[in-house]
Order: sequence, then structure tokens, then C-alpha cells
Amino acid sequence: MGNNVTVARPRFAGVVRKVADGTTARDRRAPDFAAAFGSDVFEDKDKGRIEYSDLCFITGSGHQHFLATAKVLARSAGPEHLREALFETWRYADKGLSLQ
Repeated sequence: MGNNVTVARPRFAGVVRKVADGTTARDRRAPDFAAAFGSDVFEDKDKGRIEYSDLCFITGSGHQHFLATAKVLARSAGPEHLREALFETWRYADKGLSLQ
């Protein structure tokens, strides 16, 4: 799908079909992951793309790419970052990779 979920409904439907074909009752990670992005049922017809889910935190505008950002965050965030985010004072001046 690329680096973001600005994708046409038919293309996303193809991805969802492939995911569904490879899903077993014991492993639902792939379909749950796909459902987090959007739906192949609903379409933003004015923009020619799928409707995003509420879990899609960035959409590709301003060169912010949802999938690419999520991959980098998953590789670089650790327990210390979670503790800091939950229990420390918010630092608005911090720039860079974040979910601010």
C-alpha cells in the first residue's frame, strides 16, 4: 500500500482479500492490523480513497506517512518512552518523531 493509507477502495479491498485468505482462527493479527487503517466498504468519494479509521493518526499530508511513521516508532520506542509518556511532564518543545 505504500507509506500511507491514502489508497483507493478497490486496491485496499484487494489487500483485505489477501489478508483474509491467509487468516486462521489462531492468528488474527493481519486482519486486525488491516482493520486499524480503514474499511474497504466505506469510501471518501470526493478524495477517491478509503475512509480512515479513528486509529489512523496521520494521513500523509505534509509528508507525514502513517505506515512509515508507525514502522519507525515501533523500532525506536521502548519501555522508557512509554513510562515517560504516561508519567512524566509533557514537553511541547520536543521535535522529531512523536505522536504529538
